[in-house]
Amino acid sequence: MGKSTHASGAAAAQVAYITRPSAIPDVEAFGMPSETRAAMAWFNQAERQDRKNARVADRIIVALPLDSDHEERISLLRDFCTELTGRKVPHIAAIHDKGKDTNNPHAHILVRDRDLESGRGRVLRWSGSPADREAAGLPKNAKKHIREVWEAQVNRAL
Repeated sequence: MGKSTHASGAAAAQVAYITRPSAIPDVEAFGMPSETRAAMAWFNQAERQDRKNARVADRIIVALPLDSDHEERISLLRDFCTELTGRKVPHIAAIHDKGKDTNNPHAHILVRDRDLESGRGRVLRWSGSPADREAAGLPKNAKKHIREVWEAQVNRAL
């Protein structure tokens, strides 16, 4: 979600949505606050520092295995986020698997592709061109790479 294509605070609005109390989420965060208001403020601050047409965050939604319990889903999501980001960029994830989502367990993940230490520079380059990604030693197709990492994590977990 980018600044030029969304209203101000788009990433913060996504945080509010994925952590809403009616979804009964279990929230995990790395390199940023996990509490809703603090995470929204964090994203708003980050967005103010970005250039006008910057990509503020990337959103991923994954289906969680029905035959896994809640703790196994948390572990799976942590492992996936760690493998995907290499613990180099901040992210927040919310598991929705209770209430109306009991039969449709899934997780929402927001990733801020900025160096965790400096807050600058794209690290994962998911929005970059295939040539840009390949030159940086990253897989050419980011979406395919994300799916392959998820597939490997789920297969290991099951």
